Amino acid sequence: MLRPAVKTGLKFKVRRNETDSHSTRLDVIIYNSSEYPIFQRFGNSVIVPPEGVLGIISVKKHLNDTDIKKESLALLNTSKLCRTYSKNGTLLRGPFLGLVSVKSKISKLNPTTEDWIF
Repeated sequence: MLRPAVKTGLKFKVRRNETDSHSTRLDVIIYNSSEYPIFQRFGNSVIVPPEGVLGIISVKKHLNDTDIKKESLALLNTSKLCRTYSKNGTLLRGPFLGLVSVKSKISKLNPTTEDWIF
């Protein structure tokens, strides 16, 4: 995901005084194509404006204890690129974030970790 430092002028979405930012690779992006354009399409991949992103999902084949913090931080950092603010700087919305795993390899030594994840 890329958040260019440009002034869009659309619905008070101004990025003045920001720098270009980008995220790491993402598995699933849910975006609003009815209100925001798709800049480019490459097979199953797309480039969309960050304001149009509604959700980001990270998919892991096996979720390990060490993956939880790493993936959560990556999702959080990416969500910061997609946040939409009002003209006065109030946060209007950010994307839904999800971490999905096919199989859990989380240690059973700390049952509270599993409780909040599942």
